[in-house]
Amino acid sequence: MNETIRLKTIAENLGVSVSTVSRVLNAKPGISRKTRDAVLQELQRYRTQLAPAIRQDADKHKFIGIVGRKRSEKVDSIYFHHSIEGFESVFRSSGFASLLVSVSAEEINRSFPQESLMQDQCAGYILRGQSLSTPFILEVLSLGKPVVLLENTLPEHLVDSVICNDCEGARFSTEHLIQKGHRKIVHITGPGEWYNNRERSRGYRECMVSHGLDPVVLQQEDTTLYHGEAALQDILAQAPGTTAVFAVNDAMAIGLMEGIRRTGLSVPADLAVVGFDDIPWSALSNPPLTTSHIHIDKMGEMAAHRMMQLIADPDAPPAEIKVPVRFIERESVQQRR
Repeated sequence: MNETIRLKTIAENLGVSVSTVSRVLNAKPGISRKTRDAVLQELQRYRTQLAPAIRQDADKHKFIGIVGRKRSEKVDSIYFHHSIEGFESVFRSSGFASLLVSVSAEEINRSFPQESLMQDQCAGYILRGQSLSTPFILEVLSLGKPVVLLENTLPEHLVDSVICNDCEGARFSTEHLIQKGHRKIVHITGPGEWYNNRERSRGYRECMVSHGLDPVVLQQEDTTLYHGEAALQDILAQAPGTTAVFAVNDAMAIGLMEGIRRTGLSVPADLAVVGFDDIPWSALSNPPLTTSHIHIDKMGEMAAHRMMQLIADPDAPPAEIKVPVRFIERESVQQRR
């Protein structure tokens, strides 16, 4: 590809600042409707111009980059491991192979993809996980290749994405706790800018308010085992009398249950706990964790199929594919007496 389109190019063409372009693509306030529409139209124009180059590039490069955040805790990576099988089966049948790319928090935060993404090796990229920042995603988009987000999305629906129905799943989980007799239910979560966190928190809040109950959201800087265990002290200090906790994911839920055990309390007698994702360890925890199953293998297949469609037709308008979740009741919740 002879030219890499970047945010600076769009800004110069429109006579606006790069920060203005970034604010539009991040759905930030303070931008006029006229400017916002002009930026979005310019982005679409470049996508159309790049389409022939993308088709030619796909013929030369038979790799699809699978990009994800580098995590230190293996429990967090297990969740996405099952999406790899979905990718591979689709790619093999189309003559492609996966190229796994792990990016560090530093690379994500400075909004600059690591060198392997800049060497023009891949015909397209699947970006998996909600912790990849919006500026980072925009930089990958600026390479001019097809991009599909897995378990993430951007405002304005400018990027193809495959997501689960996080909000509905969170509402059902919260409703389950209420039907079990709980009224003081706390939600523990991670960074508010992460898509899944926002949607699951929204579902929790909506359910609580619909029952006339007060939502209590306690936020940690990440969603790992460690942060779930650390959240227990916040619950005890800031929400005394809590009888149930809805955790934004299973890693936090399992960490929380470990903290409860170390404190001398028990699950579910003292605190009922519900997670989200249904990672393999959730059924093996003590007690087994009530959670929502994410069909991540099928979502991987869908993301791969969408990537093949975009390589064949880069002009296709962005699509958002939303997959339902399945609630799984286990022993970490019981009827409250």
